[in-house]
Amino acid sequence: METLVLLWLLGPYLALSLSTVVDAVRRFYRRRMQHGVILLALLLGPFVLVNAPNARQNANAFANGLLALGAYALVPGTLAMYRQKTAKPRPLDLADALVILIVWLPVEFGWLPAMNVTALGQSIPLGPLTSVALVLLIFLVLRPLTQIGYTFALTRIDLRRAGGPLRWPSRRWRSRWGCSSASSGGDRPRSSTWSC
Repeated sequence: METLVLLWLLGPYLALSLSTVVDAVRRFYRRRMQHGVILLALLLGPFVLVNAPNARQNANAFANGLLALGAYALVPGTLAMYRQKTAKPRPLDLADALVILIVWLPVEFGWLPAMNVTALGQSIPLGPLTSVALVLLIFLVLRPLTQIGYTFALTRIDLRRAGGPLRWPSRRWRSRWGCSSASSGGDRPRSSTWSC
């Protein structure tokens, strides 16, 4: 059960990083505005899976948590949908700032219902994962912001920046530890044999 809950919340991170998935979900949403409510309601699934086994014993707490999480997902999502449909979108205006505050404040002050899943011996709080999935859904699908910067489309320059210091030890490091390369010539040897 815990694996399903984690996949349910981590799936959007991976899926919404791909432009083809984002385009498909946007097409689904644009067919009918009610589809946006369906997408937002899908974020309630992990809460139901985690808390359903104990729902009979504490039905009041389950209902209150479900209503709180439902309001947490639907209020900013509906605000973003209404804003998108009524006016020509401008980059990050007052309505967007209000959506961000509505999503951020409950996480910051711990107002979300308690949802924890144990995976690999660690307790993982699902509230922050739900909020990030909500933000990605709102600002990539319901109210798209251009150049949000969330993508796995890495370029050669990105890889060079990330891996450059790891590929070749710097001259300072080599001289400090008395290391030398087995290859001849150049600061960046092609051989991976080093002697220290």
